[in-house]
Amino acid sequence: MMPAELTDRRCASTKNNGDPCGVTPDLLIEDEQTPGTWWCFNHHPAYEEEREAARSRGGIRSALKARRHRYLDPSDLGDLDTPADAKRWSVVIARGLATGTLSSAAGQAALKAVEAFLRSLEAVDVSARLAALEQRQLEAEQQRARAARARKAAEPEYLRKDTTP
Repeated sequence: MMPAELTDRRCASTKNNGDPCGVTPDLLIEDEQTPGTWWCFNHHPAYEEEREAARSRGGIRSALKARRHRYLDPSDLGDLDTPADAKRWSVVIARGLATGTLSSAAGQAALKAVEAFLRSLEAVDVSARLAALEQRQLEAEQQRARAARARKAAEPEYLRKDTTP
């Protein structure tokens, strides 16, 4: 609950639409040149320089926040399906980092994604090559077994060992 002396106070200025300024009485500042006249920080004529400095600081903070969150457009990167695509992505990301169009955090995350893509591509390639080698090995073993059976079938009867006593 505010004391009665505070509730009678109002900012001497109006909003752009003509309505009275709605700042609460506890935030009002009394005008030193005209006692009894109250202003809010945004309307007090003596505080123009302070307001400009606050806007400038706010602008700097906003710019830093905006700068912290910079990303590339997906159309800048294109598809990521081949090692050549990964190379192109890396170049685009490096340029974005160098020119400031991409924040360092976003660039690091994107480069980690490219590295993970390349590792998974390599793992798939190694698995496919290993499967092909195993298949060739199996086929070679099967061919050797067929050749051994064919040689044994082609042996004359007298060379075969008789296993009956």
